[in-house]
Amino acid sequence: MNEVVAHRPKIQGIIKGLTGSPNEDLEQDVYVKIYTHLPTQYQEKGTLSAWIKTIAANVCRDYMKSSRYKADLKKQEWDESASLPVCIQTPEDVLTTKERQRLVLAAVDRLPKALKKTIELYEFESFSYDEIATRMRVPVGTVRSRLFQARRILSIQLQQLKGK
Repeated sequence: MNEVVAHRPKIQGIIKGLTGSPNEDLEQDVYVKIYTHLPTQYQEKGTLSAWIKTIAANVCRDYMKSSRYKADLKKQEWDESASLPVCIQTPEDVLTTKERQRLVLAAVDRLPKALKKTIELYEFESFSYDEIATRMRVPVGTVRSRLFQARRILSIQLQQLKGK
């Protein structure tokens, strides 16, 4: 079980990367899933690290789809609005960090399946090219090509976030 604790920084990084902030509740959910499923579901076909990263990413995705996320988001907006002085908002202020994340995740979801999986593994789960190639059973060159294609498509789809 000490092996799982060694992955804490990676788990925290995935949670922060996908949700935009550290979240101890999600981290706890990840550990609970790992400990309950480790004896029955982990198969030594891949690395323990990859399995843990996948669980962390899935917990985050489930959270982002949940009503709990929407309630947390509303609470955060309420807390921020109560503590901020009234001022004129610029277009940048209107497009909040959470909205940007929602737009990026929606754009990633629209990618073709192979590109989506590759970009998720690399950007959200911090897999290396070699780890992705092994997991997806493709050459490393294919991984590089898919990442390039996915980034190109995302760049076009997310043009409005760049401020044109």
